[in-house]
Amino acid sequence: MKSRLFRTVLTLVAPLVIEFLIKKFTGKKEVKDVNKQMPSPH
Repeated sequence: MKSRLFRTVLTLVAPLVIEFLIKKFTGKKEVKDVNKQMPSPH
């Protein structure tokens, strides 16, 4: 059960972490352009 819950949490958090890292390493303007090209997971 724990591993299953952990996987679910990971799949939910992973996109947020990736987006956070992208914002951290690149400028906000570049991130906006990337978001326009890539369809949002939500």
